[in-house]
Amino acid sequence: MNKVIHSDVINWLHKRNVIKRKFNLIIADPPFNINFGEEKGNYNRDEQKVLRGYIESPKNYEKFIGRFLIGAKWHLAENGTIYLFAGWNWLDKVIQAMRKADLFYRNHLIWKYQFGVFCKKRFVTSHYHIIVITKNDNPYWNKKEGHYVEDVLDIKRPYRKGKAKTPTMLPEELIGKLIAISSKKGDYVLDAFAGSGRTSVMCKKMGRTSIAVELSETYCDFIKKEVS
Repeated sequence: MNKVIHSDVINWLHKRNVIKRKFNLIIADPPFNINFGEEKGNYNRDEQKVLRGYIESPKNYEKFIGRFLIGAKWHLAENGTIYLFAGWNWLDKVIQAMRKADLFYRNHLIWKYQFGVFCKKRFVTSHYHIIVITKNDNPYWNKKEGHYVEDVLDIKRPYRKGKAKTPTMLPEELIGKLIAISSKKGDYVLDAFAGSGRTSVMCKKMGRTSIAVELSETYCDFIKKEVS
């Protein structure tokens, strides 16, 4: 039901025969190319519990995201959805890469969280962008949770006090909401740049089939324990 694959997800996606069926949903939280310092214990109260193994992206961020989106497009169902997390610093490159891949810019969500890393020279960042991507502008849409669904998601970061975590772990509440809106039970979901594997964890809880692809072997071991 739920597989964890130790691999570069971009190279994996460019092998066109890696899966027998298309993904109904792809959730991707790639590195943001910001020289993230995992040793600082960012967003975690006990840095002794922060797992080492974070791997930064190549410097050419537009090419990096573009190659991912081209591979993802090959393996995405015609009515499937990609949720692509992005930081503000390379947001323009992400959008350019999406357009060059000839994908449709369906929506743009903001995830607002409760705190950010302290900065001396600019405003403290306390949000992520989530780009909602589809193959085309066909007149379909996903299952909205209620009548009035806003594009700003105010959800707290997880603390996991006393438990191991990756330094950029996403909230299960956030991932669960995306899965509920854009898939149904039995659907096939890709947890790309899997990290902590929150997408895989929530897929197991919600009755979806997932494949997690992660470059860090340490993180792969962590995901396997979390979804077992």
